[in-house]
Amino acid sequence: MGRKIIVCDVKECMGCRICDYICSAVSEGVINPRKSRIRTIRIHPTFDLAVSCRKCEEPKCVLVCPHQAISQDKRTGLITIDEKKCDCCGWCIEKCPIGAIILHLEDKTAKVCDFCQEYKKPQCVEYCPKEALKYLDISRVEKDSFQRMLQDLIECKLKLEESVLKAGKSG
Repeated sequence: MGRKIIVCDVKECMGCRICDYICSAVSEGVINPRKSRIRTIRIHPTFDLAVSCRKCEEPKCVLVCPHQAISQDKRTGLITIDEKKCDCCGWCIEKCPIGAIILHLEDKTAKVCDFCQEYKKPQCVEYCPKEALKYLDISRVEKDSFQRMLQDLIECKLKLEESVLKAGKSG
């Protein structure tokens, strides 16, 4: 098996966040989108996108971790976080270009999508009502569309950070 990632068809995604709910239920045992390893983001009033780990070729999250708590499987690209080593410094969260790593406030560790390794495929993909999520080998994802999607996500992340900073200054 090659590197497989979750890909969202923005034409089909309606922003229902069922993927967020399913993920938190499967990974944490509670329905709480804040604990989900996939994020549904609204980039524009008509543009929703579910985002999860992209299994980067050279993941910055692995490189910047000062405690070597993050590793990547060379064959599958799966990123794992050793909760015993993680001190929740947040460097990995800061360096992830698409915001796929979350901070788990109760466990005080970083978390990332494990692609539901205990199942045949990620459960967010299984339960997406519009079938907007696909679990595809990265080689099947067109390089241009993948790069375009990453660029859109990076721009969205920057706009979100900017709006958060503006909100903080006015509040």
